[in-house]
Amino acid sequence: MTSCEFTATLAGTVDFVVSAATSGHVAPENANVINAKTYTYYAQSFDSLGNVTAWEAGSGPYTISTHTLQRLKIVANSDGTLIPVSFPLPPIVDVYESSSNSLESAPFASGTRISFQQSTAPTGWTKDTTFNDCSLRIVSGTASSGGSNAFSTVNAQTAVGGHTLVDTEMSPDTMLWAPPSGDQYALSGVRGLASVFNSSATQPHSHSIIMNVKFVDFILASKN
Repeated sequence: MTSCEFTATLAGTVDFVVSAATSGHVAPENANVINAKTYTYYAQSFDSLGNVTAWEAGSGPYTISTHTLQRLKIVANSDGTLIPVSFPLPPIVDVYESSSNSLESAPFASGTRISFQQSTAPTGWTKDTTFNDCSLRIVSGTASSGGSNAFSTVNAQTAVGGHTLVDTEMSPDTMLWAPPSGDQYALSGVRGLASVFNSSATQPHSHSIIMNVKFVDFILASKN
């Protein structure tokens, strides 16, 4: 089958109707499709910067008279479900040969890892439980992992850590030790009169903090 890729006419959850072939590709009719035969597809929509806003992989029969590829079976999508994703803009659809309703020409190589917003991995994927209770970090270099504090532990904090001041942390020219004799007042010799300082009166203190950030749970899964 000749490389087939087209732009659909509509966004949303409707079936893919051919608007026009994309540059360097051909429309289904020019790729010698067979009417009512099932083909696999991979569809994506993009924003003005070229970023993928939604994607879907699945299969369905193609109807030549209406130039329509049906979204009959969804095997994976950006929503992490097995129902048609709602594309915000008309998607670009790649079409592949298929001898069955399975995604035999899958756009994902075995071992590909993707996040899904659901508790179980879709058909054809295996849930990866290596990481748990972690936040996500976007990097421009090599992907890695690190840290030691669980996301829920940090997120549950209500105060910063308390601290008790010690003698060496206090400025010597603004306070004075109480004389052993028990005198109640003395001269500091630097700034004049200073109030008596009793080291046993130091107390730890803390500051309130709200870390209860909203979150959405995702799982990681790898392609079988």
